Amino acid sequence: MNHTPIKKNILTKKELSVLKLLSEGFTSKNIAVKLKVTCRTVEFHTARIYKKLGAKNKIQALNAAYQNGITLGTVTPFETSAVRIARHGVKR
Repeated sequence: MNHTPIKKNILTKKELSVLKLLSEGFTSKNIAVKLKVTCRTVEFHTARIYKKLGAKNKIQALNAAYQNGITLGTVTPFETSAVRIARHGVKR
């Protein structure tokens, strides 16, 4: 994962919407329905998000967003269960 600072406005509004929904646990199919686009469009936006944030997966993208002060509306990536799992592992 890329550790250099990222400009806060690097993501488009649509990419921020997709990342927010990913952080809330939505699947690509659910995001497509919610945003009224195709699954392929969601996958395109997701790939662009990963590239821009230097991430290989959703958890890395959310961590990069959080570490660079990119907020996702009222939910910050650090508040998501995916990020908690990434940082601390699954608690049983």
